[in-house]
Parts: sequence; structure tokens; C-alpha cells
Amino acid sequence: MNKIILIFIILFGNLPLKAVDIDTLIQKARYNNAKISPDGKHLAVQVYDGEKLGLYFLKTNTLERVGSFFLSRKDQVGDYFWGNNERVVIKLVRSHPWVKELSYYGELFAVNFDGSKAKLIYGYRVGKNNLTRADAHKNQSINGWAYLIDRLPDEPKNILIASNQKLTKPLKIDIYNGRIRKRYPSIPLRQAQVLSNSQGQPIIASTMDKEENRHAFKFDIAENEWVEIPSNLIGSSFQPILITEDQKSVIVLDDKDQDKIGLFQFDLASFKYTSIYTNNDVNITSFQTTSDSKSVQSIRIDNGLPEYLLLASKNSEAALFKSFLAKFPGYKVAITSSTKDGNKLIVKISSDTTKGVFLLYDKQADTHTFLFNKAPLLDKYPLAKTTPISFKSQDNKTIHGYFTKALKKTKENIIAPMVVLVHGGPHGVRDYWGFDTEVQALATNGFSVLQINFRGSAGYGFIFKESGYKQWGNNIQQDIIDGTHWAIENKLVHKGNICIMGASFGAYSAVQSAILKPSLYQCVVAASGVYDMNLMDSEGDIKEVYFADSFLKRVIGTNKKVLASISPVNYIEKLKANLLLVHGEKDKRAPIIHAEKLIDAMKKHAIKYEWMKVDDEAHGFYDEINRAIYLKKVLRFLNENLSL
Repeated sequence: MNKIILIFIILFGNLPLKAVDIDTLIQKARYNNAKISPDGKHLAVQVYDGEKLGLYFLKTNTLERVGSFFLSRKDQVGDYFWGNNERVVIKLVRSHPWVKELSYYGELFAVNFDGSKAKLIYGYRVGKNNLTRADAHKNQSINGWAYLIDRLPDEPKNILIASNQKLTKPLKIDIYNGRIRKRYPSIPLRQAQVLSNSQGQPIIASTMDKEENRHAFKFDIAENEWVEIPSNLIGSSFQPILITEDQKSVIVLDDKDQDKIGLFQFDLASFKYTSIYTNNDVNITSFQTTSDSKSVQSIRIDNGLPEYLLLASKNSEAALFKSFLAKFPGYKVAITSSTKDGNKLIVKISSDTTKGVFLLYDKQADTHTFLFNKAPLLDKYPLAKTTPISFKSQDNKTIHGYFTKALKKTKENIIAPMVVLVHGGPHGVRDYWGFDTEVQALATNGFSVLQINFRGSAGYGFIFKESGYKQWGNNIQQDIIDGTHWAIENKLVHKGNICIMGASFGAYSAVQSAILKPSLYQCVVAASGVYDMNLMDSEGDIKEVYFADSFLKRVIGTNKKVLASISPVNYIEKLKANLLLVHGEKDKRAPIIHAEKLIDAMKKHAIKYEWMKVDDEAHGFYDEINRAIYLKKVLRFLNENLSL
């Protein structure tokens, strides 16, 4: 039997009714990602060995392991790419004894697939620390953050990176020894996204200043300098994604003279836009380029379920991608990497009940070879399906979201209790259809889940996002409350059997909504939240993030009285629901002082609460043991406060 057919029988065949346990549900994937070498002879697979992230290297034709690589001490393998047919370049991530979350500090490491010539090639520790036993070349250390601009396929020993320091500096570096082969003039601002042409020459860049104004720069090759494109000629979301084959235009994502982010062709001489595609309802979510990076093969939009629009209709790869969509209907489909000639591809499929399956597709043989399932243990259990929903807010805005019906019921025809699960952000973030561990943890244990993309959420255009500015404690919460009433009116849940839950901004919302409507929610779960809005200007690392001053002024304002009026810590006495409060000791984004002040206020007003402090976590839960403890505590709390 074909392996792909077999895996689908395992995944989607008849399943027992035994509920999945939390430890199985949250278990970290043994295999996380796979990428194929340019010549197609080898695969690199990111692997978790129970302690650290590393790489396995396999022969493509036999899947025999030919090498492996794990870093020593605190360093681990983050995202990576093939620099050439034998060498992989890795983003280093680091762990610390006092916090479980992995962090990226801008460093690049490189290693051959047989484990040889391992070397730190970019970062602040170059020439200072020997991360492996390989001899360290004394290159100059750079206190900057690197990201890839171009793999330079015609220069197999070099790559083009952006070195983000005080300014953005494009550098051509040797992936064997880290030596800088060419320096390009600095782009006048930090954190620029840079795009190169077919000759590997940086040609256009985009970034924002401290006031969040968008800037774009074109590289003048003759003068060897960056020239700014007049700001009135670009939109606020200008993002170049590829150079056209004739090198005269750039394909960009932007919202120039319109509300939604669409796809355009931008002429490099006249700076004129030609529209390619814009959806009337939502922004473009993502795009897929052809293997030669000369055209956009397809784009994805998420107006409920994911939809794909094929753009390169005459391109054989577009036809191939269309065939993948036909073979895997109802699933997200993405090509994660391909060979230089486009004959072999790594395909990932996922859904609301499938965390991710990776397949190797051979174009000439027209065959799929199963590589791995990110969560094979979940194959034994039924999981809950997620459905897009929409409703009207009190002021007649259309609000979208998702509803996941509980799987487990104690009695037939009994409507399950519901958890309103609020996403973080709130801006630049939204809920999407797909696999969600928390949703499955709740739904498989008897609780339906409502997710709401309230005003201010990303993905629905600038006007919708802007409508949430300075509305954190008011209209955003009203959207959540309206969504809860919608679920009651549509008999998805009984009134009086609802909990609200969230993390980060979602935690703020959970407490705030329960204060605004004390009788609507019977319990609240709030993790890693902010509860005193006036502390956001002085506590935590938001001020250290680029654009933070401008961002906070724009989205919450500076009026201390107004901020105090929407801070749960100042009127917690109105809370009637039972509260489970959770926070990480090492949280820098929402420091634990927020939780401590809320606790002081609850003690003052003799309000009962449960408290869970996690000593070795930051903003969220990275460690699977901590996640399991948290989710089990949540389920116990829900069972005590809601009626199954």
C-alpha cells in the first residue's frame, strides 16, 4: 500500500472514542521541519531529542540517516536553510537555566551534512567563544541581528544577509568561515527588509521609522547608494517579495490607496502600481513563489477557511500546487522547500485536527513519500472540528471568529459548557482556522470553544484594525461580549455556563469583560496579562522594542485617567466570576507586577481567586511539563465552575 494512503487511513479513518490526555496533546514534536538540498540528494530534518533541538541529515532516496548535529551547552538549532548542496546555515537559539523559552540573538552557525566544518559565522560571539570543537577563525564579532536576504545560488560559498545594527547593513558572507566578502552601503534605518535581484545585488528595502512611518529605498547601483522612494508613492504596508524576471519591477504586498493589503506590481523607474489581486474582505495572508523565485505561484486568504488563488496559471508549478489542493481537500497546503530544478518538493499539510504531516513529492515519478507526522500519537484519538462563524456587533460591524464544538458529553443532547478563548495582541494578531493545542485541550474534555477576531485584530484591513485603537477596555470587550450573546442566542451554549480565558492581552480581556458583564461569565482564566494600563509605559520590555513609543501612544493613548479607567486593577471589586490567575516569574513583556497588583486589589476587596506562579517561564509556557500542569489546572478549574 502507498505510504501516503496508509498515513491518511491512520489519520482520518475510524477512530475510537477515547479522549486524548493532556500529556499526549501537548507533547513536543520529535520531528519539526524538513528541507531538501538544492540538488535533491539530502534532507535536513529539525529534531527534538527530549532536551534540545538539533538536525538529522538523510539520504533523500532511502531516508537513511547520514549525519546529525547538535550544539553544545545552551545553544540549539533554530530555523535553518541549505546554503549549498553540502552545507546548512542555522539560526542559533539559546536556552537559560532560569527560563525555559528559547531566544534568538541574531547569530548564524553553519555545518556540513556530515557534521564537519561546524562554525559560528555571524554574531557577537564570533572569535570569542568556541561553540564546538572545531577550530575558531578569529573573525570580527558583530553585535547585530542577521536574517537572510539571498542564498546566492550561483555563489555556493556565499550568502547575502541583512546585518541589523543601528542601521541595516547588507553583507555578503562566506558560509564556511564567516568572512565578509562584500559590504554594501547601509540602509538609513534599522530593521529593513531587503530584496535582491537575480544577480544577488540588494535592490530595494522597506522599513519603518520610530513614528511607524513606512519608508522604502531603491539601491542606485551606479552611484552605490540607497535612494529613498518618496513616501507619498507607497502604502503603509509596503513589502517587496520578489523582482520580476525583466528586473524592471517588484512584486509587493501593500495597501496603497485602499483598505486591504493586496498584491501589486511596482515599477522601479516610475514607482507606479499595477494591481494584481486584492480581496474585498481580508488581507492576503501569505504567498508561495515558484522554485526559481521569478513569479508568485499562489496566494492564500483566510476569510474563514483558508482559500488559495493560483496566479502563475501558465506555470507548471502552479498546476502542480493545484493538484496538491485537489489531493488534500480541506487542508492547509504549503511547499516548504524544493530542489533548484523544482523536481522534488517538501509539502506540508495541516488542518484543525492535524498538527502537520510532511511529504516528499517526486515530480517525475508523481509520487508522495511520507516523511513524518508532527504529532503521531494523536492519530489514536478523535479531535474536535473548528467552524468559521460571524455575527453583528452592537454598532453593526461584522465580526468573524471560530467555534469548536465540544467532543465529550456526559448525556445525549446536552449542550456543552463554553469557553471564550481570547487571542493576544490585540493588534497585528488574529485567530486562524487550524490546529490549536489549547482549543483541543478544552474541546476534547467537554468544553466548546468560541474564538473572536474582535475589532483591532489583524487580517481584515486597516479600518478594522484601527477601529480597535484606544478601545482596549471598551469596544473590543463589547465585541467579545456580543459574540458570547450570539452563541447563547444560537443555542451553542446555555447562559450561565460560560468561562472566559486568555493569555497576554487575552488575559486582560478575560478579566475586563468579566468585570463589565459580571453575570455573563461564571469563571475567568487569565495568564500573563496586563492589569494596570499605566504600568505599560514604565514596566516591561515593550519600551525596548523598536516603534514602541509610537505604538503605545497610538493604540492606548497617554491619558492616565483614561488608562486608569480601563485598568481591571482599579475596579476588581465588580468581578463576580471565580478567577484563576497565572503568571511567569520571568515575564518581561507583561511583568509579574501586574499580577501582584491585581492580587493586592483582590485581597483588599476580599475577592477569592486561585494563583499559579511559574518560576522558570516568561511570557507564556514553553516547557511541556509546565504547559501540562497549567492545562490540567485549567481543566480542573473549569470542571469546578461549569456544568458538564
